[in-house]
Amino acid sequence: TRHRSALRRAVTTSRARDASMTVTTTTFRARRRRASRVALAVVFVLTSASRALAVVPTLRGLPRLDDASFERETQASSGQTAGTWLVLFTDGDGPRGARAERALALAKDALLDDGVVAATIDARESPETYDRFRFVVKRTPSWCLLRGGKAYAREVTPEEDGDSARRFATETFGTEGAEHDVPVPLTYIQKKFARITSAIALAMVRLYSKTDKMTHVLTADYAAARRAFSREGLKAARKHVEKAISNSSSEYGLLLMIVGCVIIVTASVLAVVTFPTRESTRGKTKTE
Repeated sequence: TRHRSALRRAVTTSRARDASMTVTTTTFRARRRRASRVALAVVFVLTSASRALAVVPTLRGLPRLDDASFERETQASSGQTAGTWLVLFTDGDGPRGARAERALALAKDALLDDGVVAATIDARESPETYDRFRFVVKRTPSWCLLRGGKAYAREVTPEEDGDSARRFATETFGTEGAEHDVPVPLTYIQKKFARITSAIALAMVRLYSKTDKMTHVLTADYAAARRAFSREGLKAARKHVEKAISNSSSEYGLLLMIVGCVIIVTASVLAVVTFPTRESTRGKTKTE
């Protein structure tokens, strides 16, 4: 009886241990399946996001390349397995660039039938690519044909149309465009330098336009104040100046900024020039 009871207890303990191991194994498998599903979901989301980021925007039905997508799409310096590309380098929204974009959009399907992909890129928005092709594309707007590891570029003419763009891409690129090796991508330092110089150039252009406008406004206000002073006296001239300042606050604010910068620079130069040197200090000490 005691042997039978001990055997029964051993069997019960073994069954409980087996059941516990089964539950543990089932739980582990369920967690592993759940982790696999989560990992697959994360991979799917990341893949979708990368595909969404890789989509190139279009303008007038043409791919709009930039610094991030130019080399990835054209593969200009990595074998050019993406085929031949005709890229229009523009500079802002000028009339010649817009006319060339319309002509390229009309010739897009015919170029694609010839195995040429048409695209555009804005030199202002993509300073790294423009600096990379600075010895190829001398002026904007210009065509740049990327074919077989070579780059052929020529400036866009005012009479440009879709047929002339197609002829250049398929027939006359060797005679109309100067042949260059495709420039290698810029290094990290070159990219930063290109962006800095482009930002400085744009700032100088904007500052020039603002100062030019300020000059015209100040000249007109001075002439009007002078006429008011000669006709009605100082009080009328002062009222006219106050009205002119309120109507052209941005121009007069720029004038005050320029005057302030001139004063600061002049004071700094005077401080450096009149700062006592070591020799003068020693001479003064000896004299005293």
